[in-house]
Amino acid sequence: KQTPDGECEERTYVDGKLEGQATALFPDQSKEIRHYQNNIPNGQAILFAANGDRIEFNYDKGGINGKASIKGSNGDKETCVYVNGVKHGPATYFWKAGHREDFYYDNGNKTGKAILRGASGALREGMKKNGQWHGPATFTSHEIGKHTSELQSHHDLVCRLLLEKKKNNNKKKKNKNTKKKYNKY
Repeated sequence: KQTPDGECEERTYVDGKLEGQATALFPDQSKEIRHYQNNIPNGQAILFAANGDRIEFNYDKGGINGKASIKGSNGDKETCVYVNGVKHGPATYFWKAGHREDFYYDNGNKTGKAILRGASGALREGMKKNGQWHGPATFTSHEIGKHTSELQSHHDLVCRLLLEKKKNNNKKKKNKNTKKKYNKY
């Protein structure tokens, strides 16, 4: 059956009611596998998005509710909770590179306390407002200890981490070369 917006769905009817697994195909080439119970989507569903993302979620009496897992085509992953079809509550984002961010969704917006753990062990704690770092944040790394900064974006934090790592590596190389020179005599 095809809907006015172009969605096609392969369905199974039992005694005139939708029952069991159905596959929905969307105009953008996305595909969703869902289950029906008494004409209502219910249970686990998987959306294979056109961009390569895979989203596993649950229908509860026709609405999307409960834990969800999103696996990006780039290797990143997110775990979150849906309430009435909107991300709401605690969530964790895992970067393929090894970084991890714990944060909260409030009606689909990243808002509230957030913690970013870098693959190198660096840590940033602060607040998010509409998905962006907002206000002062505490930044901790093994090399420089703990300090508070006014970094405003994830991009700034990543750039700063990379620069500090490069600076620390250069200092270590310099100290190693200096020790070798003095040990020769």
